Amino acid sequence: MALFAPSPLKRIADWTTRASPPPLPSGEVHLWRIAVPDADRIPPYWLGLLAPEEQARVARKRIPQDARRVLTSRACLRLLLGRYLDLPPASVAIAVSVNGKPHLAAPPASPRLEFNVSHSGDWVVLAFACGLPLGVDVECHRELEFSELVNAFFSPPERETWSKLPSADHTHAFFSAWTRKEAYLKGLGLGLLKPLDSFSLALGFDPAAELLWCASDAAAPQRWLIASVDLAPGYACALAVGSAATALHTFTFDTSATHGG
Repeated sequence: MALFAPSPLKRIADWTTRASPPPLPSGEVHLWRIAVPDADRIPPYWLGLLAPEEQARVARKRIPQDARRVLTSRACLRLLLGRYLDLPPASVAIAVSVNGKPHLAAPPASPRLEFNVSHSGDWVVLAFACGLPLGVDVECHRELEFSELVNAFFSPPERETWSKLPSADHTHAFFSAWTRKEAYLKGLGLGLLKPLDSFSLALGFDPAAELLWCASDAAAPQRWLIASVDLAPGYACALAVGSAATALHTFTFDTSATHGG
């Protein structure tokens, strides 16, 4: 059990609409949401912002909504990175780690700008911080075999808590837990290479989800803050960030006011 718990994030905004980010000081996290536009509302210049491999990824999507979702995530990531870094969006060099986590290929002087991306259904979510590891995950609520997934992938303490939940709470509880666990794995940069049952989170409705233990890192509960974020009805969203984080700002990206420069 943790000797002490990290301080909870101070939440400072409620999805304020902005076309450009404010300054990002040390200790703060900026979380942006973007609604995936309909086909006739996709800005024509977005595709030109993408690197060739990103354009190819969009082209491989056979379902139009999937293609729009990927295009929205990559174009808006570049637009926001360009504003944070004061660079043309198309010139931002993005690399991917061996385990699939995106990062700046040529980061500027310290502190390094960290970011993470997730999308599901009609929403894209982008997280940014300076010098702090972070991960974000979003999932659209849908019908699944919840108990089978919990028994297959969750830790013993999580399974025990799950067994006591009323069935009416299963959808909310499952997706809240799943996004919290995914956000932590993405923050570590490991993805599903780290088993989901090798660490345990407090399940429940509290937006601050304590990391109780991690088999590979006894100090992990002191290193990480994990929180659910109220994104939109029918969605679960979670953020994992290094425990030095002090404040979370949430913004809605005004894509109608953006341009390609």
